Amino acid sequence: MNKKIFHLLLLLSSIVSACAANGLHEHPVILSPASQPVIDIAESRAMYLFSLARMRIIEGDLEGALTLLQAAGEADPEAA
Repeated sequence: MNKKIFHLLLLLSSIVSACAANGLHEHPVILSPASQPVIDIAESRAMYLFSLARMRIIEGDLEGALTLLQAAGEADPEAA
């Protein structure tokens, strides 16, 4: 019985691997280089300061959080 199961599993694994290799004969896809991301420093700084303010709120430092939120608003006034 064990030999029969072993041979069945061996047969199934060879069939599955043959199916997986079937798509390898297609034409390769030519990828173009990725464009450089646009980094908005002001927005990044504002998000960083906002995250720090959230941590200060969790720690119970409300005055420190308010200071950081004001700095975040000054860093990126359009996002405030």
